[in-house]
Amino acid sequence: MPVRGGHATRAYADVPTPALLIDLERLEANLHRMQERARRAGVKLRPHAKTHKSVAVARRQLELGAAGLTVAKVSEAVALVPSGVRDLFVCTPVVDEEKLRQLARLVAEGVRVRVAVDHPVHVERLLAVFGEDIPLEVMVEVDTGQHRAGLAPDAAVAFTQWVLSWRPQVRVAGLFTHEGHVYGGATVEEMRRLAEAAQRTMLEAGRALSARTGRTFELSVGCTPALLVGEILPGITEIRPGVYAYFDRSQALVRGEWESCAATVLATVMTVRDGERLVLDAGAKALGSDPVNTGPPGRHPGYGVLKDHPDCLVTRVSDEHGIVTPWTVALAVGDRVEVIPNHICPVVNLYDRAYAVRNGRVVGELDIAARGCSR
Repeated sequence: MPVRGGHATRAYADVPTPALLIDLERLEANLHRMQERARRAGVKLRPHAKTHKSVAVARRQLELGAAGLTVAKVSEAVALVPSGVRDLFVCTPVVDEEKLRQLARLVAEGVRVRVAVDHPVHVERLLAVFGEDIPLEVMVEVDTGQHRAGLAPDAAVAFTQWVLSWRPQVRVAGLFTHEGHVYGGATVEEMRRLAEAAQRTMLEAGRALSARTGRTFELSVGCTPALLVGEILPGITEIRPGVYAYFDRSQALVRGEWESCAATVLATVMTVRDGERLVLDAGAKALGSDPVNTGPPGRHPGYGVLKDHPDCLVTRVSDEHGIVTPWTVALAVGDRVEVIPNHICPVVNLYDRAYAVRNGRVVGELDIAARGCSR
């Protein structure tokens, strides 16, 4: 994977901290593993780019065979077009006129664009902005258990029928879900059961919709831990994982190993209190403040773990400080450590750049082109 400044290497001691590090070998292995998973299952892989927010990483995903990209927001889509993507899915509804026109401009440049809908107002906004000539396809969101956005399965089928019958100008590509409630399974077996149930719900909704319309539709699911623990059922046509590229502590605890964690935060030891605590220069503004989001709350305390020492927890964070207790390795003020964060997606969004790493050396920089693209 090409990185900026890849002609020279640097030691960790030369990198100002806190710093986001991406291990290129682990990243490459993660990308290959999920692409192969999709190939074996006969489904399209449309990675969610909100995890890495990087043109270079997106380009590599596309080179390996990804059918397109998923993005959260319109500004994210615009930022990642230089990757060469020609098929984008904006997985949150868009009701702002200027944002819809931005997407139309992408279509005019040769990009196929799909956008999420789950309410009649979303459809009416498309009609108000574009009239009869709507350049975008829509995907109807199904709530399979997360109870965030989306419609209950029967309501999603009825809503899609309404769009097809009463608003035929709007092209419906299919149904999608984010089965994020899988994260809350208390055990791997329960997570597997929730993931399978979500897929079966999607398949039933797809069959009902096809029976009533005589058409086939995209059936898209998207959640990294669901794909780590479960199978992809026949009839699902697309998967949209995101965290798989970098992994984090939450995914490692599901998988039961740490070797896939490509992203770490390099921090400097600021203070040591023997037998009591160790203080890092990486706090909430460097590590985020999300708890582990797999399993029941409180089962895995802390805000990250030291790489290669997962028993050493960052147990407390303030804005600029991370407190490690207990700590079982010999460390002194000025030493560098790598922290595996709980949830990598918001962490990436905290940094202007990431440092690309091979064999313990910094070999260049990775862009974070979509940093801050929340509109």
